[in-house]
Amino acid sequence: MLVGGIDKETSLAWMICGNELFIWSYLAAVAKDCLALEIPSSLVGDKDGKPLSGNQWTVCIMRWHSSGPSTRNSGDMLHRRSSTGVILCNRRTQAIAYWPDIYDESSSKGPVISLFGHSDTSASDAISGCYRFNSLIAASVPGAAHECIAIASEPTGALWLFQCSPIRIQRREVHRD
Repeated sequence: MLVGGIDKETSLAWMICGNELFIWSYLAAVAKDCLALEIPSSLVGDKDGKPLSGNQWTVCIMRWHSSGPSTRNSGDMLHRRSSTGVILCNRRTQAIAYWPDIYDESSSKGPVISLFGHSDTSASDAISGCYRFNSLIAASVPGAAHECIAIASEPTGALWLFQCSPIRIQRREVHRD
């Protein structure tokens, strides 16, 4: 499986190969300081343990703004001067992984995980072989350390809200009323 993308806001590129998510600055003349994040096995395979196709993934990258000198330059981010969070979403299984700060070397634990449980229901569950999420957008929560919200849309028009923090991910369907 090989898939990737570019985040224009942060000038970071990402690529998934196997069970790793690679992140680097696409503005650098030479791709140096590439960061590799291990994707938990619970996000990589389906119920039978078979790997899923590459085009099922979407990634959102958030820069946590600091009060110090400007950190808008992605080179600064890669030199670990700016805290950066990453959300990885499996569009088919609706599983979410959240790394609150990919450059925090003191944190050796993996990402916060939210799996679509049996008690959760989705309007598009009946659509066989279809992606359950079309898209995912995310934004940081002002004044909150390493917290963000993400909204995912289903092909049926249903919306899901994810509230991500360093300790948990809360998910709920957004109702239209």
